[in-house]
Amino acid sequence: MFWPLGHLLAETCGWRGGLLAYAGLALAAAPLCLTIPSGPAPTPAALGAAGRGADPVRPAAAFGFAVLVAASAFLSSGLSAHLIGLLGALGLPVAAAVGLAALPGVGQSGARLAKTLAGHRIGPLGLGVLASGVLLAGMIAGLAVAGPGAIALIFVLAYGAGNGVLTVVRGAQPMVLFPLASYAEISGRLVAPSFLAAAFAPRSMPPRSRSGARAPRWG
Repeated sequence: MFWPLGHLLAETCGWRGGLLAYAGLALAAAPLCLTIPSGPAPTPAALGAAGRGADPVRPAAAFGFAVLVAASAFLSSGLSAHLIGLLGALGLPVAAAVGLAALPGVGQSGARLAKTLAGHRIGPLGLGVLASGVLLAGMIAGLAVAGPGAIALIFVLAYGAGNGVLTVVRGAQPMVLFPLASYAEISGRLVAPSFLAAAFAPRSMPPRSRSGARAPRWG
């Protein structure tokens, strides 16, 4: 919703006005946090009992999980900043690029809804493999984008769907890969590299078009 809204605000009241409108929306949404139900936190004894007898941490699983999370963070951070410019460089007019840039959110929400409806029929590990496959298919489709069309639609929807599910399963996978009693410590250490990967993702320079000109800086 916010890519088209931001484009409309920038066109009508400038980028400063758009930022002020976004700040107002953020302030209006802040009280929603008060509606989150609270409950007692598990005791250390309960966590210890839950993690007793669990298999030790496997280095291969820890490495694979850290790489997956870091790679998806790098991709998501870079594409989020440059998706409109990238679509423009691939031959889409600005209005079409802005509209398509809103669709990853649709793919994300749709994939998460499908995951919720599927229930426990697929576990976190299988779901991660499936989401990675969808994301890979989207990136391959992106290589073939040459203007508006079905391929561009597949690219943005698959990117949103795959990335949206991966951001969910990365919180559930450590619970089946590592001892539950050490969940917070282990997952925190393994997710930390993803923040560095996101920080190193390309942000400052928009991509070049096929004619060599730089695409508009919309991201």
